[in-house]
Amino acid sequence: MSLPQSPSETRSASLDLSSYWGSALALIAGAVYPLAFAPLNWWPIAPLAVAAFYMCMQHSLTARQAMWRGWLFGFGLFGVGTSWVWISMHRYGDTSVALATLLTALFCAALALFFVIQAALHHRIAKNQLWAYLGFPAVWVVSELIRTYLLTGFPWLLLGYSSLSTLWQGWSPVLGVYGLSALFALAGVGLAKLIQPEAGDRRLPAILVIVIPALLGLLLFTLQWTKPTTQTPLKVMLVQGNIEQNAKWHPDSAMPTIERYETMTQKAWSGPALVVWPETAIPALLNDAYSVMTPFADDLYQRQSALISGVMTRVEKEGKRSYHNSLVVLGDGLGLYHKRHLVPFGEYVPLESVLRGLIAFFDLPMSQFSKGDLNQPELTAMGHKISASICYEVAYPDLMRRSVGDADILLTVSNDTWFGGSFARYQHLQMVQMRALEVGRPMVRATNDGMTAVIDHQGRITQQLEPFRAGVLTEEVQGYEGQTPYMRWGDWPLIILSVLLTLAGMLVRRRQV
Repeated sequence: MSLPQSPSETRSASLDLSSYWGSALALIAGAVYPLAFAPLNWWPIAPLAVAAFYMCMQHSLTARQAMWRGWLFGFGLFGVGTSWVWISMHRYGDTSVALATLLTALFCAALALFFVIQAALHHRIAKNQLWAYLGFPAVWVVSELIRTYLLTGFPWLLLGYSSLSTLWQGWSPVLGVYGLSALFALAGVGLAKLIQPEAGDRRLPAILVIVIPALLGLLLFTLQWTKPTTQTPLKVMLVQGNIEQNAKWHPDSAMPTIERYETMTQKAWSGPALVVWPETAIPALLNDAYSVMTPFADDLYQRQSALISGVMTRVEKEGKRSYHNSLVVLGDGLGLYHKRHLVPFGEYVPLESVLRGLIAFFDLPMSQFSKGDLNQPELTAMGHKISASICYEVAYPDLMRRSVGDADILLTVSNDTWFGGSFARYQHLQMVQMRALEVGRPMVRATNDGMTAVIDHQGRITQQLEPFRAGVLTEEVQGYEGQTPYMRWGDWPLIILSVLLTLAGMLVRRRQV
């Protein structure tokens, strides 16, 4: 006959995460993790979800169990956080409900493998208190970096983005988004040790790894890493056309679309300004649109103004023809920018000879672009140097950092119609805010149907248009100059430190065994 358990023994048994409860917690933690990001911005969920994941890893009895829990966490995370892929496939890719659901599930399942890698690495790291604080954040950063650069990369929902508008965000110009991920992962370990302390754990270190980085972040946010230029603020007009995606590429839609943007611009005109139209706002090749755009460009020049617009371009080089997703400057300015990081399936088809024509989603309009050169000069407009990017490129911190050069203003255009009404467009804007904060420059962003906005050099949205409605946003933007620590050093110090700590933790664990 067994003795009845005491209340303390009952509580201890209920917290046994070595059983199937640990796997269930991993899945739940991953599923709630995206709620920490825009538009909800319930940021405390991020370190709490990380704490739950850490506890699941610590209580995994075998490497196989740890990797299974890593996959469950990742599947919950991407299943909720990137469910918008279904909208892109079904609504705009003309894929059936069943096939879109299957492909989205496979997409999320594949992305979850990154957390399998993370779990496998963590399982091989020493499990004492010191290596918990050093090793877990290091492995988290290594995993995010692998997810960013492996194959074409998918740096969506990086942990550091959830720290915007928190005390920790002051670290952004110093460490970048991956550094913020490390600090939030560290806070997650601290929370885990406060929630479910292990043998030998002390509460004071757990509290300090949360409080000290937060207070230092508050101090760092008061520092001005960059300064305003002596130039007069630039007046910008961001035009949000709200063109229906399914009608945009119809052969008869090109002229009405261009006329719509011109009319909206003319009605909102109130003096010299930089006008920005969104990604592929001109739904035709630049070579063919020049004759149509020339009168408008001449008018811009006469008004001491400029237009930067998304457009498709054709380039002939050494007998080869290529097409690009581009930005062109017309009027009082100069420059042509070709997108450097393309979206798989949306702008090019991997394994094209096999997949092209297999289903409608693999044959989307304008899915045969070539990427532009990595190093391209800044655009110039009305005396300002502008660092340009298109859509998905803002997800790559190092690409954006190396593109700033002497620019005093950042500019990005996008067509987030593919996301429908999902959270993805808000998460995309959150990335834009982080890029502005990392390099200490204001960012202007024009989109087809939202989120068109102006962001200041500290990553704050100063003005924004309502999504899904046509409109023009007008604001004066002050250029900034100088370099943040992140602009000077990039991610390399953090990459080297994270890799070394991961390897050291594995070596210590091996010697302990």
